[in-house]
Amino acid sequence: MLRGTIRSDAASKFRNDASSSGAGQTYSFLPGDSLQFEMPRQRRDAPERVRKPAEDDSFKQKGLFSLRRQFRKKVAKSSRNSRFADAELQKWIDPGYAQLAMRLQWDCELEGDIIAIAKEARLTPLTIDVLLSAVKVSYFNSDSDSDSDLTVKAGNLPQNPGVLLSQILRSTTVMEKVVGRRTSQQLIQKLPTLLNHCPEGLAINLAVLEPLFPEPDLLKRMLRKYPRLLLASPFTVWSNLDELSKVLHVDIDDLMPLVTKHPRLLNSSPSDLNLRFRKLKELTRLSHNSLVKLLERQPALLTYFHYTLEANLINMSTVLDVPVWRCVALVLRQPSIAMLRPDSLEGKVEALEKLLGCGKLKVSSMIVKQPGLLTCSSENLERKFQGMAGVLGVSQEAATAMVVSVPALLTVTPELLQTKISALKEAVSMRPLWKQQLEAASPGSLALWVCFSAKR
Repeated sequence: MLRGTIRSDAASKFRNDASSSGAGQTYSFLPGDSLQFEMPRQRRDAPERVRKPAEDDSFKQKGLFSLRRQFRKKVAKSSRNSRFADAELQKWIDPGYAQLAMRLQWDCELEGDIIAIAKEARLTPLTIDVLLSAVKVSYFNSDSDSDSDLTVKAGNLPQNPGVLLSQILRSTTVMEKVVGRRTSQQLIQKLPTLLNHCPEGLAINLAVLEPLFPEPDLLKRMLRKYPRLLLASPFTVWSNLDELSKVLHVDIDDLMPLVTKHPRLLNSSPSDLNLRFRKLKELTRLSHNSLVKLLERQPALLTYFHYTLEANLINMSTVLDVPVWRCVALVLRQPSIAMLRPDSLEGKVEALEKLLGCGKLKVSSMIVKQPGLLTCSSENLERKFQGMAGVLGVSQEAATAMVVSVPALLTVTPELLQTKISALKEAVSMRPLWKQQLEAASPGSLALWVCFSAKR
């Protein structure tokens, strides 16, 4: 403790010295003032106590005692030059080793290590194949700027088996608690990049989604449809729900069937949802209630920008040689055809022309009568056409005439068609006149009768 009195000649000097002190404070003194202060003692800070990390229960849960012992034997004390004792251990554990200048070459040994840790984590064979493919894609594209779908789906998964094992165990443990082991592995199959995300973040997102969809297995079905919903933040989910409620003028509880049918809406942007709804209303010229009913049938329309849908309608008008307003009417009957890409639409029309052996004009008239034909694959249409000719016992020319007259025949499976033919013959068996009419019926009339329900 120091005591003293400030003289007039020393007051200014002390003021300057105090203002430049390490404390960062300025003091003012007058001559004659008494001082009483204590000089701080400099002491060496004691080293912080390093706590021993808690034992990871995931090893115990998964029964990985052998791998844990293997790691403990190989891990060396850190040094200034390297973190690991040898390159073999570095290949297994160091997360940054694959990004070094001396990159590992993909070989059977590395592939075997990844398969081994995937089996230890109890992944199914299909999940292991998808995971291995994703790691290979990450490996071979890590130095390139590839934007292919497979690269984006794979993400940047580590090629180091030890790091990959840790990610698998932490992520699957979090997901299995809510959606079960089977669903968690299905999510990894569809979106392997889930393993790159923080398990704590996945747990928070699941904790928000679970009370929103309390019905049994509902959340599982939604995540199988759209695994990226698991990466949506709680703020994004609630913001989209609130915006959809305002745009569609319905309660949040009434929105659940719509978002359950298309979960991607929960991972959109509120401003995009509002803009797309307004533009879709202008494009279709529907009333508010009619548009809401259309979105209940096909909510995926809200995930497309208006200029994409408009371009698809213009292309449909060109391919089918009908006005745009007629294409809009077709969309109201079959909303999913508005999302067909131009090349996909042209391919379906050409496949129908080749299958039936008729011109583009007849195929266009068939699609106008039955727009659902555009939702069927070419292989499925061919199977139904050949099955229909066999069940009805008619030639290819007669079958073509029947389909052109009644295109709905191509929406009926051969098995259902056989059932309807049997019901029709049984219905007319008791009336000779009806039986004669059936035998003398034209292909168009027979096709129309077959499209009736069995009860009718």
